[in-house]
Amino acid sequence: MGIVADRLKALTVRVTSPDGNIQGLLNGRDMRIRFRPGTYHQYGEELLEHQLSRLFTLTATGYRRGHGHIMSEVDLISITDPADANSDAQRRYLEAVPELVVTGATTDGLVRIRCVGMRDWRCRIRPGTIAALEESQFVTETETAIQSLLTHYRREIMFLKDRCYNLQIPMVREARLAAEQSR
Repeated sequence: MGIVADRLKALTVRVTSPDGNIQGLLNGRDMRIRFRPGTYHQYGEELLEHQLSRLFTLTATGYRRGHGHIMSEVDLISITDPADANSDAQRRYLEAVPELVVTGATTDGLVRIRCVGMRDWRCRIRPGTIAALEESQFVTETETAIQSLLTHYRREIMFLKDRCYNLQIPMVREARLAAEQSR
């Protein structure tokens, strides 16, 4: 699996927001955004939320396609349909992944991102944020929220695997149980 892991780590996805003013770049586990010059302050929060939500959805779609391409290149089949599962544990896992809700936010909550199943993305920006932050500050805040979401997603996937497959990894089990109790 070293070859697959290396290729996934090197996978690059470039997307543009529907209005063409924001570019997204996912490189391995690192997501970056940038605005076309002079466009950031033309947005209101609501329109920017919509454009970023679509940008993140397009990025996730591009990643899934790239992942599928890499898997087919090495003749591996990635099972995603619960009906094709090889066990009850795998079926439970495949049923739960599309319903997995994760969030990411900046520490002060200026930018919050939520996704369901890594398919339906929603970005929320606190009113007044665009006026208060320069473009570079907003980009940093947004990238922080994205990284927070991706970190939470990896953690929740590990917890889901522990619940479905009974991994028997004490550190994962303890973290999962502690997280469940705090909810």
